Amino acid sequence: THTHTHTHIVLLAESAADLQKMMDCVVEYSKKWRFELNKDKTEVVVYGRKKRGGEVVFTFGEGGGEMKNVEGYKYLGLEFMRGGGGRK
Repeated sequence: THTHTHTHIVLLAESAADLQKMMDCVVEYSKKWRFELNKDKTEVVVYGRKKRGGEVVFTFGEGGGEMKNVEGYKYLGLEFMRGGGGRK
């Protein structure tokens, strides 16, 4: 039995489509190496103004469920906010 350590990842993309492609790669990698993504701790912050028609939906691959869209996310002591601002 192999024990995998916890790791954190931050993905940055210029478009929703690019972010989804990167997340699909992460999901495939996790399947290949047999580790689970913590869906309860995986969140998405979309920068810029909200678009008409509601939020963009990101998924954990086919049948894997949706990721949470949040207003801000704290990573290594930095807070990333939807409006583009951040705090230490």
